Amino acid sequence: LCDVGFWKMGVRRRGLAWERLRWGTPAPRAPPHGWSGVVVLVLGCGIILCALTDVRAVLLSRLPVLLYAAASLGLLGGAGPLVKQAPLRSRAPFRGSMVLLAALVYFMLRFHPRVGLAAGWLWPVDWLAALAITAPLVGLVAGTLRGPENAAAKMAVVGSVLAFATVCAYPVQLAVGGQEWIDCVVDRYPDQGMAFSVYVYCATSVIFAAIGFLTTLLTRRIITETEMAAITVLQVVGILFAMVVSQELHLWQTSTQKLYIPCVAPQQPWLRALEKALDTSTFARRLLRYFGADIPLS
Repeated sequence: LCDVGFWKMGVRRRGLAWERLRWGTPAPRAPPHGWSGVVVLVLGCGIILCALTDVRAVLLSRLPVLLYAAASLGLLGGAGPLVKQAPLRSRAPFRGSMVLLAALVYFMLRFHPRVGLAAGWLWPVDWLAALAITAPLVGLVAGTLRGPENAAAKMAVVGSVLAFATVCAYPVQLAVGGQEWIDCVVDRYPDQGMAFSVYVYCATSVIFAAIGFLTTLLTRRIITETEMAAITVLQVVGILFAMVVSQELHLWQTSTQKLYIPCVAPQQPWLRALEKALDTSTFARRLLRYFGADIPLS
């Protein structure tokens, strides 16, 4: 009976916390939490749903990604001044998350075939955005390890960041190879620009936006650290797994999921071995073939 009573008290407390949640402005000493974040999540999840169901007309249209980018930038613009109201130990991870989200949205637009950012003069921005993706990942890990004492929450965030580290591969290759690298890759894989934009960077940015949303609920004690860790792991694994499998199902002939995509087939044995080792398509194809899909393994 005591356990039931404590459970009812917890449910009632969370219900009151939801009712008192002020969406227009942040609560005192709490991270930003407003309608802009909800709009970002709804638009992003809509694009992901179209990717999972292969609604090619939506994926190739510039309007959805432009709307999502505008909503994300609006969220970042409104959240920046309000980070000062967050607890001191949470400020560095929040700033890193905002920089990372901005870089992810940039690469979503940069790789999209219809947005019109295919230009060689963007190489300085490519370099800055590539650094903006890699540096916050390190900062997020460091900030998390110095943060809450809950081991499950730490492991969830650190594991998620390590999973996201794979998205650094393409910006680094873009920064080194420039626009010529993208043009060469698209010549080999016609839908690779759309795959980069939607299946990689849009999906990843939605995950980070959702983690930020959960963090605001955690700070307001609407959810516990263990619950946040569990939800974070489920969404990271679920979305990344679904996007990898969906891209291989819908675009297996016109795109690739290799993390290392050389413009010209490498001649050195160790580079060929590296290209093969970093090909994440193999697992997805084996899984799809197991369930009856008529897809070759290579």
